[in-house]
Amino acid sequence: MIIRDAWRALRSAPGSTAFSLLILSSAIAAATVTFSVVDAVILRSLPYEDSDQLVMVGADPSSVQSEVSFTAWRDQADAFSAVAATSVGPMAHVPSDSGVEYVRAWRTTASLFDVLRVTPLKGRVFTAVNETEAHAAVAVIGCDLWQRHFGGDPNVVGRSIRLANVRDIKEPAALVEIVGVMPKGFTYPMDASYQLWLPQIPETRMSAGSGYLRVIGRLRGNVTMQQAQAQIDVITTAVAAANSFRLPDGWRPPMLASFYDTLVGDVKGWMLLVLLAAGLVMLVACANIANLMLA
Repeated sequence: MIIRDAWRALRSAPGSTAFSLLILSSAIAAATVTFSVVDAVILRSLPYEDSDQLVMVGADPSSVQSEVSFTAWRDQADAFSAVAATSVGPMAHVPSDSGVEYVRAWRTTASLFDVLRVTPLKGRVFTAVNETEAHAAVAVIGCDLWQRHFGGDPNVVGRSIRLANVRDIKEPAALVEIVGVMPKGFTYPMDASYQLWLPQIPETRMSAGSGYLRVIGRLRGNVTMQQAQAQIDVITTAVAAANSFRLPDGWRPPMLASFYDTLVGDVKGWMLLVLLAAGLVMLVACANIANLMLA
């Protein structure tokens, strides 16, 4: 109705006034859309409690670490209240109206839920006990997946979901039991397509120095990034020496980075420039309107 009334006013207005309204409305629309996008991407805080305490080990979002290094950080670095290791998981077969839908899964140590300070909406999360082959047939699902494919069934805990075979995606693999449902809006990594979380199991195929884990931690309240980095440097150097890793020239321990920066670091600068440009367009439009009205 507002748009219709505005259009009627624009059509009935004199030429100069109509042109002025067109300029102003276009500038307002551009500024509003731009601010909405920038606000959603870089201005709002992350959807986790005290998200400023979250850090990634490795400034690059794709940085991967070895199991032996992660274990040492988890056991020795008291700068963190919790540390978790994650990796890309298999797909899952989920029944749908069209037959079967493949849902993306993420593997993680149980400590991720402590790092992010999140509790399930229903059921429970898995524990460290589930991080072995013998007890790993459990899963936590997202609220969206629960609503879409299980109809919000209040008794979904205890039902099963089938993982896709990592060697042949068309060949069904073992069933895993749903033990919990995460609250609405929760996602990790920051990609809503991941709606399934499975226990992280040590990869026996990997050598001690092979990196495939993405590591996230939560700093203790009174610890700075510099203090945590100093611990990471000492522990990682000791691990490398103890395991006789072949280190390339110029090697140094991984750098810590805030979780927020790893997500928006590459786009924050140019998105702020776009927002500034939209503000300038709005300012120019207002100046033109003022000149037209004075004329």
